[in-house]
Amino acid sequence: MPPSQENSRSEPVKPIRLRNEYSLLTDYAIKVARDNSLNSISLAQEQARMLEKAMQDFEKRISGTSCSPTREWLDLQIQTMEEELDRCLSIEAAHKTMVITMEALMEK
Repeated sequence: MPPSQENSRSEPVKPIRLRNEYSLLTDYAIKVARDNSLNSISLAQEQARMLEKAMQDFEKRISGTSCSPTREWLDLQIQTMEEELDRCLSIEAAHKTMVITMEALMEK
């Protein structure tokens, strides 16, 4: 049988079935992205808690330190931790926005 006749006898692809398959794949990709963002939020929150605790510990050390070089070093450590804390909070905020977006996409 010539190839042109074989193609004419084959069943046409059903658009609804294809859309459902693509939709399932898209839904899965959205769910994975959402779950990854939720994990990133948890990690950023944990990092922020650890940094806040470390900063409190360092501040206690500073209050009992009269040695200028040690005090300067501790101040620098706190400053660095504050910058990292800001980064963690930014990561958390960005991923919260992504979760909201992913959840909105999942509702479509």
